[in-house]
Amino acid sequence: MELINSGSSRCFLIKKLMKIKEIFPRIINYFKESREELKKVVWPTRQELFRHTLIVIGVSLATAAFLGIFDYGFSKLLQLFI
Repeated sequence: MELINSGSSRCFLIKKLMKIKEIFPRIINYFKESREELKKVVWPTRQELFRHTLIVIGVSLATAAFLGIFDYGFSKLLQLFI
């Protein structure tokens, strides 16, 4: 019984090591492919980035103001009933 258990654990260990050996080339391939894809990206210019950032900030402020006005109005309306 002792010999069977030690053999199966050795086989299990060998299988695990084989899987680890398969993982490293896949990880390296992933990074190589990612690098190639990043070369294809068209990055925005500084002006485009600045303009889009201002748009995001403006829309965020407008949304905050809109929600703030509704919150204030609903709180005043609720105070009338309490």
